[in-house]
This record gives sequence, C-alpha cells and structure tokens, in this order.
Amino acid sequence: MNTSNRAGPESQGGWGSEPPSVADWEAQLGASRSGPFGPTLPLLVREAAVVVLFVDGHTAEEIAVVLGFSGETVRAYLVRVRLKYKNAGRAAAGTLALRSRLIEDGYLEG
Repeated sequence: MNTSNRAGPESQGGWGSEPPSVADWEAQLGASRSGPFGPTLPLLVREAAVVVLFVDGHTAEEIAVVLGFSGETVRAYLVRVRLKYKNAGRAAAGTLALRSRLIEDGYLEG
C-alpha cells in the first residue's frame, strides 16, 4: 500500500503500533482547505478521514477499526461524501474519481 499520498497523520511512515485517533485526524484536517481549483467542497473531518483512508485502499472494516466506527457508519460516510460531490456537480462514483476530487480539493496531495 502506497502511503505517499495520504493527508492523514500516518503519512509519516505508516501507522506503526497505534493507528491515528479521530483527534489526530481533526488536527490534520481541521484547517480550511483550498485546492488548486478554488475553494474545496466542505467535508466533515470524520468524512474526510474515512474517504482518504478508503481511496488509499483500506476496506470499510479496516477503517471502522482504526477510527472506532462501525462498518455501517463508514459506508454511510462514503455514500454521504459521494452524494455531496454529486450535488456539487462533481460526481465521484468510482474510487479513482473520488481520489481525483480529494486531490482537487486539497484533502490529498497529487
């Protein structure tokens, strides 16, 4: 798994013995973002944490364990993020499209 594009706290060499906490994600993603194409689509910190991990290849179950959510909650966040992009006229139905949107909006480095 490639960790070079991650925006979260684990970008400095993997999770090691402790995965990032929600507080770590809030600190990392809490600042307002601006991507190369202007203001970003506002995502909740937890939505951003889930979707960044998802497009980096983690399963919903892995994300649930890491962030302390249920698998259903993770899947709900993914649906909600995709719906936000669709409603903004920037559909992101597939994983690659979703990754592109996150890069455009500054949630991931290109």
